Amino acid sequence: MDLRPGQRRSLLAVRRKTVHPKPLPVWPSELADAGDRLMFDWIASGAVRPSRHRAVPGPVWDRAADRLPRARQLAGTFPHTGSGPNCLGTVVAATGVADADNRQVAPREFETWLEEHAEPITGTSQDDEPGIVFVWTEHGELAHATVTIGDGWMLTKPSQSWSSPRMIWTVREAVNSWR
Repeated sequence: MDLRPGQRRSLLAVRRKTVHPKPLPVWPSELADAGDRLMFDWIASGAVRPSRHRAVPGPVWDRAADRLPRARQLAGTFPHTGSGPNCLGTVVAATGVADADNRQVAPREFETWLEEHAEPITGTSQDDEPGIVFVWTEHGELAHATVTIGDGWMLTKPSQSWSSPRMIWTVREAVNSWR
């Protein structure tokens, strides 16, 4: 609904043409192959808040590489396994853990990883440092996690849906998205 009416109409028209009589494609590359470039671009952009990985200066990525060796590789990409990979796996994968980005990391597994690799902090004084993990809870249960890459930037995966890429937002954008 955030799109202009003309864009919504175009998107729906192209979608109807692309998916009928066949079912909706299940992966962004299939949408592009089917000629549905408008929908593909919309999904790839993250709709309201596109990934800003191209805006991150090289020195920020270089500094983050010590703690987050895969963050740059993951930013702006979709997991190749489709739906399932989640925010928790994205955080773990950014630190270099093999294949964590292509599967769903369960909350208990993430909590164990966090206990082994992190120490609790409070406040915002370290938000500009790479490798600061933010966690959100709902009803006392782990619900979401992101990780800073430095200088006010954060790696996030807003959902475990195939249409949700791993993105770079500012720390403020990521925090506000969960308020």
